[in-house]
Amino acid sequence: MCTPSPQVTLLDFELWLKFREVTNEMIVTKSGRRMFPVIRIQLSGLDPFGRYSVRLEIPQFGSSRYKFQGTEWVPSGKCESPSVQSGFVHQESPNSGSFWMKGPVAFNKVKLTNKNTSDSRYIVLNSLHLYEPRVIITAEESGNQWTFPMSETQFIAVTAYQNERVTSLKVRHNPFAKAFLDTRADHSGPGLPQTQSPFAQPMASLQSSDVHESASNPLPSTSSGGATDNRWVQHVYRSPSLDYWKNEAFRLSNSTINAQLPCSALAPPPESQAPMSAPPPMMGQTSAFLPSSSFGFPYIQFVDYWDPPPPTQDLEEL
Repeated sequence: MCTPSPQVTLLDFELWLKFREVTNEMIVTKSGRRMFPVIRIQLSGLDPFGRYSVRLEIPQFGSSRYKFQGTEWVPSGKCESPSVQSGFVHQESPNSGSFWMKGPVAFNKVKLTNKNTSDSRYIVLNSLHLYEPRVIITAEESGNQWTFPMSETQFIAVTAYQNERVTSLKVRHNPFAKAFLDTRADHSGPGLPQTQSPFAQPMASLQSSDVHESASNPLPSTSSGGATDNRWVQHVYRSPSLDYWKNEAFRLSNSTINAQLPCSALAPPPESQAPMSAPPPMMGQTSAFLPSSSFGFPYIQFVDYWDPPPPTQDLEEL
């Protein structure tokens, strides 16, 4: 039986180097926050038939507390006492060596918190302190341990991102943070991609002053001369008044009469004369009237008028 010689390879190495260059930050909350980037490793050199446990530990690195000053992190006093709950055993532990070596091992279920807890799903950290994660492999049969520190994954625990460059990298590479782009459109840092919400409507025909005016005043804007801006008027809906429907009914009922009149009769009456009233409907022809409606507004309905009954007959006999 050969002696196992475990090896650990950090995946997403180039991405971790980008965060290392700007001093990576990880959010800690009372309810717990998952890490990004996620620590993903590839194991090799294990005994395929042996059983191993894989553990992630995040101990404090150094003896200083830090603060963000200007564009960098600087030491600021002594560090606080580290928490006892600083490790997370992978949920697949223990398992065979062949299982661990068949694919990447991801610590995507670990949560970082600043609240003391005994829950094994959480790692308790102190805010504004520097940490360096490390992977510990333990052989279940012999009890041997192998420790692999990963300096590329160093980070400072924070309750809110301090460095704008770190925030830009998080948004750019984290698929779950794409919605954060819209909220930071006016405060984008270097390298932050500018995107437009898919729900935004094109406003190429409007000026910036029109946009601000419409936000503060929903009514149609007017120019300095008092004329209404047609760009806004065409989008304003006005319900027809009752007088409109009355005039429309009169026009329709009068159209059949005017068609039989000479052209001289179509001339408008003199100003001294009173306006002509609507003529009575003609028997046997289609006319319009305005009945009451259950919809709350009048509408036009066309009916046919029938000849009245003979005057000599009693209505009760019909």
